[in-house]
Amino acid sequence: MKKLGVHDKKIFPIMLLSIVLIIVVCIIVVMGSTIGNSQESNIQSNDPVSAEKKVIEIALPLAQEYIQRPDQHKDYSIVTTKATLEETDRPYWFVEITFKVERDECRCAPAKGYEVVVWADTGEIYHHGPIYATGHV
Repeated sequence: MKKLGVHDKKIFPIMLLSIVLIIVVCIIVVMGSTIGNSQESNIQSNDPVSAEKKVIEIALPLAQEYIQRPDQHKDYSIVTTKATLEETDRPYWFVEITFKVERDECRCAPAKGYEVVVWADTGEIYHHGPIYATGHV
């Protein structure tokens, strides 16, 4: 019985293909992290107005999705949108979107707004949810 070695004609192509595959995966991982870093710089840019617009663009669709849910028996309209950069150990954007209730069919305590917290370094959403008159959810 013959042992197969590294230089055997049957094993060599498989090893070569494995090495190439590992290199391709490494390149994809590195490229993906580079793309993520370019988004990070957008949220924490030196231009506060530009960064504030970007974070509001992240937050608004979440609030609009909330007020359009079928379980909401109210007609909401967005009144104001305010984004504040909080400088902590890990900076984050706090976005507060306030609502006006046009019609309330359920006579329950309506949400007065929606809040979204976005990490400034990654642009990831940390938290989002409605704000009630009695406080945050």
